[in-house]
Amino acid sequence: MLATVLSAAQTGIQRHLHWIYRITTKRPAAVCAICCLVFALSCLAIARIEF
Repeated sequence: MLATVLSAAQTGIQRHLHWIYRITTKRPAAVCAICCLVFALSCLAIARIEF
């Protein structure tokens, strides 16, 4: 049972890492733009927090 769960988790992780590699190598400009957008939105959210 545990071996099945671990095998499924490992397969899922490998597929996810392969997807990330494929996206970042085929569309680096889009990945950079999305990262910049997420960073800007994060900064905006942090700036609006009232301490």
